[in-house]
Amino acid sequence: MSTAWDERADEVLHPEDVADDIVPPPIPDTDAMLRGIVGEIARAAADGREVHPVAVAAAAMCWLSAEVGPDIYLPIGDVWHRANLYTLHIGRSARGGKGEALGLVQRIRWRIIENNPEAHPLGQVHSGGLSSREGLAGLVHDGYRMGKEEVPPVDDKRLWIVEPEFANVLAQGKREGNTLLPALRDVWDGGSIQPLTKHRGLWATRPHIALHGNITPGELTAKLEAKEINGGTVNRLLMVWAERTRLVALPAPTDRDLVAEFARRLEEVIRWARGSYPSTRESRRASLAPSAAELYRTLYPELRKPHSHGDLVAAATERRAPICLRIALLHAILDQSLTITAGHVSIGHAWAQYGAETAAYVLAGMGGQARDTEKEQKVLAFLGKQRGREADRRTLINVCFQKHIEAKALDHVLKPLLDDGAIQRREADPRAGGRKRIIYALYRADNADIADNQQRRGGKRCGVSADNAPEAEPSPQDFVQSPQRPHDVRNAQKPVNTHCPQSPQSPRSANDDDLVDIEL
Repeated sequence: MSTAWDERADEVLHPEDVADDIVPPPIPDTDAMLRGIVGEIARAAADGREVHPVAVAAAAMCWLSAEVGPDIYLPIGDVWHRANLYTLHIGRSARGGKGEALGLVQRIRWRIIENNPEAHPLGQVHSGGLSSREGLAGLVHDGYRMGKEEVPPVDDKRLWIVEPEFANVLAQGKREGNTLLPALRDVWDGGSIQPLTKHRGLWATRPHIALHGNITPGELTAKLEAKEINGGTVNRLLMVWAERTRLVALPAPTDRDLVAEFARRLEEVIRWARGSYPSTRESRRASLAPSAAELYRTLYPELRKPHSHGDLVAAATERRAPICLRIALLHAILDQSLTITAGHVSIGHAWAQYGAETAAYVLAGMGGQARDTEKEQKVLAFLGKQRGREADRRTLINVCFQKHIEAKALDHVLKPLLDDGAIQRREADPRAGGRKRIIYALYRADNADIADNQQRRGGKRCGVSADNAPEAEPSPQDFVQSPQRPHDVRNAQKPVNTHCPQSPQSPRSANDDDLVDIEL
């Protein structure tokens, strides 16, 4: 009687049995990421619809990071951070749902304007078409002369940029003499947009700009050059991998009363956060509570450690620490507080880690090749006949392909199946003990708990428990045709508590009112 693949002794395993070069699709830790009013908006937008809640949350954070303005700042050593973010929603064509991710955010924004058309508290929005440093400066300029006419300056320099085709921005950056990307880097750092020569071009002194872009993974890897990764443009982006969660032909709109409630709460937050800007700037200083500072010190070595998946990914994820702090600052502001708590830091950490996992996953595909659909179907058929509908790498190489495939070629076959959610990947110890091995299983509903356990790793890593709304998990049938499987978003489909006036956060420590400053 032959020995089953999962009973084979450890000593007969070869290197190709226990390791692969596949970076699996990132799984968002929704318990940690979707918190506060941002989480409520994300879940409301995704309720019964195709859009991924993480994509909605990223867009909402980016928009709000522009609206809150630069009056509140967080000093870390000699660097003053404001809340403005650059987010990049990545998903495949016709699967990313990138337009849908902005739908509810836009409805909330327009409701705030409708409530007070003449005196609403919002800044500018620019949708698409960035092409140059001068064009960017022109949106928030300091004033200039056009012939004999003096064009007055734009005093309120809060600006939210939405780039539906972020590939065009990267393409512009490749043009000789174009300095749009360096200008965006300067703005993220809190600097000004200066002309290339003293007497030519527009000035924009210290604008407060947030940018949200959409791109496919293929466009990103095709348009991106190593110099932009190493030069710092990419590591200022919070990359977010998100694709639609299901197919819904005729989704119902979010309830008007709920939209109005979100608008009311956010208008109150924005008015508080804006303060007297533009009359004042950086007049209110935020600080980390002792528990938040201690948590951040604990997480800091991990956030600063170069990513293990090669030099390009390490360069692309170098700014995980400041991104973590900016998101923590934003969530403190959304609570109308100048105190950053440990709960806020844990949110920022979860997002920064997911951004790093997205970067590793997407950039690992640079220089890829076409899919081998014939071999993919062979793997799926083979797994379907195995006990437990799963097998390890050795079995796939030796039995499925009769040793007529190399380990690297097998990786090329398996990765797109993982991307599509057709199979799942996990590490497990062989029964004989010793080395771990890689196991691939056909996706099925009762495998969801495997990935769900992986999904919660962010909260465990932070050491902060998630205190989200009560569980209300969807039926697996809701996701039958989903490119991103139920385990990717199962914690996201929770009821929105529209009666709670405050955004849920981790309980504050008794010492949280004693503020501290930290230097890194």
